[in-house]
Amino acid sequence: MKTKQPFTLFFLFFVGITPLLISGYTSLTIESQTHHPLISDYVTQKQTPTPIAQASVPNGISVAQKLFEEKLISTSKGTFYQLPDYEQSIAKRGYFSWKESGYSPENFILRAEANWQSASNSTDWNISGVGFLFRENAGERYYAAFLLLNGYVDVFRMDTSADSWTRIARKRYGKLDIPQGSASLMLVVEEPSILFYVNEQLVINLKDKQLASEKYQNGRLNYALISGTNKDFGIRTQLHSVSLWVIGDETLPPPPPTSEAAYPPTAQTLQGIEAFQRGDYAQAILFLKQAIESDTDYAIIEGYLYRGRAQSALGNYNAAINDFQLAIQLNPRNAKPYLYRGYTYEKMKAYEKALSDFNQAIQLDNNDIWAYRARASLYAQRKGNYLKAIDDYSHVLQLVKDHAADYNNRCWLYIQVKKYDKALTDCNQALKLSPQSVDFLDTRALLYLVMGEKEKAKTDLEDILKLSQDKDIRNRAQKALDELK
Repeated sequence: MKTKQPFTLFFLFFVGITPLLISGYTSLTIESQTHHPLISDYVTQKQTPTPIAQASVPNGISVAQKLFEEKLISTSKGTFYQLPDYEQSIAKRGYFSWKESGYSPENFILRAEANWQSASNSTDWNISGVGFLFRENAGERYYAAFLLLNGYVDVFRMDTSADSWTRIARKRYGKLDIPQGSASLMLVVEEPSILFYVNEQLVINLKDKQLASEKYQNGRLNYALISGTNKDFGIRTQLHSVSLWVIGDETLPPPPPTSEAAYPPTAQTLQGIEAFQRGDYAQAILFLKQAIESDTDYAIIEGYLYRGRAQSALGNYNAAINDFQLAIQLNPRNAKPYLYRGYTYEKMKAYEKALSDFNQAIQLDNNDIWAYRARASLYAQRKGNYLKAIDDYSHVLQLVKDHAADYNNRCWLYIQVKKYDKALTDCNQALKLSPQSVDFLDTRALLYLVMGEKEKAKTDLEDILKLSQDKDIRNRAQKALDELK
């Protein structure tokens, strides 16, 4: 790294703490794709939903017309899509998973006939249910609406980048049949309103201003399931007669390439992923080996993917590369194995191979913010190509507009190419989003210094002293201040 900054404090923060330059940054941040509490499947169905001419779907039109007449939506115009049936199960108490529908509508009516079964009569019905996620963006933020099997409908909003979980509504529908039963579900979303119907009864009717904010402006529509038991298959749900009415003139692009894995995870798969996520990589490898041997498509694909990640975390890079390659062979349209293999190649200092894999991951999924971040980090740290890194972070910030670290990293990149005004805008935005971040204050202090604004640099250093309780950081901040005097 080239820097004209002589002060020890800046060198420590800038090289050792700024996320862009942390050794292993990518392997750390990628784990924030882990969703609360545990797993998102990121698996779509094999069938491709297709739009149907409005004239041929009087049922879709009649529902929209009725909601319009009741002044619950703004227009009866729209486009109808028939979606494939869906089945999923999860055997992990207190956990939930989801699968993509293949579409990302902003305003819509989603209808489905839902069936459920529990493997246990002693299931915790308070945390078991079926529902939907919408406006979901890379697992970082989303809305969720569930029919819980205790008879309540629960709607909440999640922002994992800010560790924020907000329940928006919880209301009782009534008694449901358990351990197996069925219900007709309908979710209506039109900014800023969210409506949830059970058996044609309106249970939730709310308005949430955040729904119209940039943070939640768009995202994927997913099917979701919560389990209240570990027994056997856990909770299983089937959705059939699934239809999507896109409200207004919005035109949906074709769905992304679908995964070949259309099967629920095995217990070994879930145990392996859980072991991986708690850092028990050796145990994860044992469970995932069993999952791979189960001869279930989903278990094999996810088994190779997570076993490769576990092998990479243990430093078994060649074994990891082999697993990622097998995952790619099984499903060459899945971007994730390329992304994780790229991380592994980067650890092996095979930078050209890493770059090739990041490029391929982006080609397969141009909304994968982790692939753009990984490629930006490689461009900046290994190739010194700051302009390309800036382009990648700019793309990330089009998709995720309120992630402070991305603004901070682009600020640093702008400093390297001497675009100080743009750098200051980004640094200020990072601190607006996270005003007590020592890392971001340090980046701005460096910027002020190269801009010749020593007094402002002093102010940021003084704020670091006020905020940080770390003795070493405080000593270095004080030393930097003394040298500025």
